Amino acid sequence: MADGLSAATPQARVAAIEALRFVHLKQPDTLGRLLDLCADDAPAKEVESDDPFAAFFQGAAVKETRTVGDEAVARIDRAGLPRDAWVALAEALQRHPSCRRLQEAAARWASETRWVDEVAALEALVPPLQAADVPLLAIVAAASPDGRDVLTRHALRPWHARTVQELLNHNGAHHGTVEAIEEGLEEGWLVPDANQAMLLLGLLAGWESDAAPRVAASLIARLPWAVAYQAIDDANARPGLLQWLDAEHPAPAGLGARVAEVLRQRPRIEGWPLARWVDRFGLGSETFDSWGLDDDAAEVLRGRLDGLLSDDEATRLEAWNAAGLLVLEGRHEPNLAQLEAAVIRELPWDAGFVARLAAGRPRLPGLGAAMAQQIEAHGDPEPALSAAHDLDDDALAPVVDALLRYAASQPTVQKPAGPGLVRTQREGIDTDALGRLVDRVSTPERRQQLAAVEPVVGAAS
Repeated sequence: MADGLSAATPQARVAAIEALRFVHLKQPDTLGRLLDLCADDAPAKEVESDDPFAAFFQGAAVKETRTVGDEAVARIDRAGLPRDAWVALAEALQRHPSCRRLQEAAARWASETRWVDEVAALEALVPPLQAADVPLLAIVAAASPDGRDVLTRHALRPWHARTVQELLNHNGAHHGTVEAIEEGLEEGWLVPDANQAMLLLGLLAGWESDAAPRVAASLIARLPWAVAYQAIDDANARPGLLQWLDAEHPAPAGLGARVAEVLRQRPRIEGWPLARWVDRFGLGSETFDSWGLDDDAAEVLRGRLDGLLSDDEATRLEAWNAAGLLVLEGRHEPNLAQLEAAVIRELPWDAGFVARLAAGRPRLPGLGAAMAQQIEAHGDPEPALSAAHDLDDDALAPVVDALLRYAASQPTVQKPAGPGLVRTQREGIDTDALGRLVDRVSTPERRQQLAAVEPVVGAAS
């Protein structure tokens, strides 16, 4: 039986694979050869694709080429591994350190097989799978408490970021992993560097773990910026965070955004200096979206409005984001003149953003005229239509005039309207919505312009 697995042609090797049954896999030589064949990339046969998207877009006859390795993995999937086969599997992983197919299958088999000695199996399999950076979450989920102890040890000694995340993100493994982390920090065998500490503290704070402030506090002597994480859940640490910000100590790359991501998932934390944090790290104004604006945050955003007239596109975009949030929160009144100059110069033509500006109170001077200009500049009335109902009548008038001119410029199309009838209308024009706006600033001339673009039903030619 094993001889056929070494046949010269891929088709012959596949035939030998298909003849195998579970009883054959109990023979070490046969199992070893089959595991090696999992790394065989020789094309073996064409089969109909079971990808529903490929079938939909390319037709039912879509074919895919399966390799010898695909067939070897499929045979083990169907037959199952012997419950004492972890040594053979670990050795195969070492022989084929670049075969992703075998590595991913091995992780799956490790989670599905009821090993006669789970601890020994995981001790053998976890290191080569970690070396390949294969996801181990399925193994974490299936492991017993003893098995999770093995995974935790290999996650922390040495540090393996993916496995640490998988353990902390699994409810059943979280508590034991946290205990091991605190033990390692206390005994000194766990000494995370800046990137490792940011990952660890972000995960603990993201889970709102009771251990998060304790772990952060234990790192502050070596990594002073850890006070930012401690202060999330420990009010007594917030003065220390302010002192750290005042001192302008260096911080690892990415710290600002990582802490902000944790805060975005929390309700507003009284006394946590988010405005100072945003200003210190130059974070985007969207950082304030979940907490809203207090006086300090509004002041930070006002400081960015000078960028509205910048020649740098990224600077202008951030300034507009700041302006939009100030308007949303009704904190833009001190900057009305600055905003008026900006909307006349360049109004971002996005429906949601224009609607936000139009809904702002107090109203933005010049917004209606700017919207009228943008309708003609972009040839797109949608942002104006979505926002115009919030304008006052004086601001609405130029917008309506621009919408009427746009409607008149559009080609006509004809559609059936009943037996022997056609409906002639302007393409893409919602005359009902336009009519409601005209009603608010009605004049004989505007009524005449609206009538000229309204649909007409007549006899088909």
